[in-house]
Amino acid sequence: MRIHNETANIVTHLGAFGVFVYLLLSQLWPEAPWLYYTSVASLVVCMLNSVLYHTFMNMTAHYDTWLLLDVLGIFGCFFVCEVAIVWFGFACFPHLRSPSLLLYYPVAFFAIYKAGRAETMADRAKYMSVLGLTRGAILLLRMYLAAGTPFALRTYVAMDVVGLLGAVLNVSKVPERWYPGVFDYACNSHMLMHLCAFAALACCYIAMTDDYSSTYLGALAGTACVHVRG
Repeated sequence: MRIHNETANIVTHLGAFGVFVYLLLSQLWPEAPWLYYTSVASLVVCMLNSVLYHTFMNMTAHYDTWLLLDVLGIFGCFFVCEVAIVWFGFACFPHLRSPSLLLYYPVAFFAIYKAGRAETMADRAKYMSVLGLTRGAILLLRMYLAAGTPFALRTYVAMDVVGLLGAVLNVSKVPERWYPGVFDYACNSHMLMHLCAFAALACCYIAMTDDYSSTYLGALAGTACVHVRG
């Protein structure tokens, strides 16, 4: 075994994988267990797929297969977690749950299909942006209706901002394009993107948990929907 230019990428996502496995086994949403397990499992799979991709990408003749697995893991998080985000977030507006999901999932299927067939990083980022804009539209509706706590809504915004930052760094190849050879093993754009991805998924988990504990449980108890706009 030796350290190489993929070691840091593997280690960062392996650590994130361990964190999400621990959370998966903790089950912190007892009133919505299936949403907990599916949402957190998608975070686990995303990190695992990335570990597998960076481990085997140069060791087999099936590079494109490993890359597709990595891409699908990323899109899978957004695909699966949106159910919990919508279900918990619109707990005081249950009539908006189905329309929101009906808006989101055709776009999600399209984006995942196109990203899976994309040949360049820029094209994959483009379809991820389409999915992000759709998710953002639902979030703007939540903000307008005050559907959820300010903390949860801010954390969802932070999730997308950090994720976008990671994508920009990865596409722009900063900082290694400025200092060739200095960042070959660590702190290169792809590793920074990995850290941003973990931070974004952590924000997603934190925001979903706040939605669950504050908005969803509050709606079940009849205390969270007193001041919502009619």
